[in-house]
Amino acid sequence: MDPDALGNAGTPEERRTGLGGSDAAAALGLSPWQSPYDLWEQKIGIAPPVEETEPMLWGKLLEGVIREEYARRTGFNVQPVKEMMRHAEHPWMFAHVDGRVSPNTILEVKTTRDTRGWGDPGTDEIPLHFLTQTHHYLAVTQAEVCDVAVLFGGQDLQLYQVLRDPEIEQQLIDGEADFWRHVIDAEPPPPVSLHDAMRRWGHFNAQGYAVAGETEQQAIAVLRRSQQLRRELDEAEERAKLTVMEMLGETGQTLVHPLTGEILATWKLDNGRKAYSVAAREPSRRFLVKHLEET
Repeated sequence: MDPDALGNAGTPEERRTGLGGSDAAAALGLSPWQSPYDLWEQKIGIAPPVEETEPMLWGKLLEGVIREEYARRTGFNVQPVKEMMRHAEHPWMFAHVDGRVSPNTILEVKTTRDTRGWGDPGTDEIPLHFLTQTHHYLAVTQAEVCDVAVLFGGQDLQLYQVLRDPEIEQQLIDGEADFWRHVIDAEPPPPVSLHDAMRRWGHFNAQGYAVAGETEQQAIAVLRRSQQLRRELDEAEERAKLTVMEMLGETGQTLVHPLTGEILATWKLDNGRKAYSVAAREPSRRFLVKHLEET
């Protein structure tokens, strides 16, 4: 779940009136937590309410602290922003920003334990889903700069900066508008995963026939070949295990490489020890193939 899914973004009813910054990445298929289909279910009101997690809770509790420390380090006078803002031309785009630094600069606050995707402080090298969120806020507020103050692991505060980019902004608006049309029309967006597809079509009682096009025929060919290869690999693995086990037999010896002496495989007796009140189990053999480093 997106740690910003609740944030200061208002009531569920308010959020269903458009797309906020934390919705942007999911709408464009860029979120690691939500697919467009997940977000669509939320926006039309059929998804269960989002439950607050520990990361969400601490993100809200620490927002003011981080904002104050950002002000202390930069010397800027930061004003918290309480009200929702909407895009002047696209009112279905809204924003709840964490602070207003100046007419041209806004502040976004983050808390995370994951440093993946974060580059050098002072740059705009931030994870793509967060970068999408900041550009959404820049589009709505018409600010030129979004400073991002992120607290890593509860003890390391770093500052990043994202500049407004008209080309990115237009791509963002076009992509979000396409998603929002699916919400207005109550028509699900195309599934981007097997999980999405099962949720969308898995409950229908399908009847009749559909003619496969070239793309579908190619996909079926890949599936059939994959299934055949899987069967062949399973059979080859069983034959290989049998070959090694027949050699080791009842001795429980270790199979080693003839030149290097490295261990290749073992088939040793597994000790059935008693632990507390758990009854001892029958001894059995464990067959292990050692993975050697390729040179």
